[in-house]
Amino acid sequence: MRPVADLRASNWVEVLPRRDYDAVLTATALHWIALDRLADLYGEIRQVLRPGGVFVNVDYMPDDGLPGLTEMIGQRERAQWAARLSVGADLPWEAWWGQVGKDPSLGPLLEHRRSIFAEDHPTEHTPRISWHLDALRSAGYKQAGSIWRRGRDAAVAGIR
Repeated sequence: MRPVADLRASNWVEVLPRRDYDAVLTATALHWIALDRLADLYGEIRQVLRPGGVFVNVDYMPDDGLPGLTEMIGQRERAQWAARLSVGADLPWEAWWGQVGKDPSLGPLLEHRRSIFAEDHPTEHTPRISWHLDALRSAGYKQAGSIWRRGRDAAVAGIR
């Protein structure tokens, strides 16, 4: 197994094999970290980037300017998922995780994940995209902005 870093802890950088990365990408992972810790994490990630390095975070990030449309998109996505579930074209989360556990390659990784997250994730949040951009700027990124959006999901980037 590769070294495991718990991003909820401020010493996660210590397990990295080096401290100079061109890019860091996170995808649908950081919404489990408390907001005050997430703001600090953005700064810690910046510190492991080379000058000009890029950090990209992809997650559920509602658009501040379109709250009504965002809610309608969410309703539509939930209805589509329910329709897929009803005809067996998709799995409920519990069944999906069950399939992952049965896979010979993924099963051991799932057990390792469960050893790290023995408890339920303590936090889930959905801050608006502006929160992420403000946090990136406060963490010292020279540039910060949105680089992609699909419905309620977005990618923000910061450049060191």
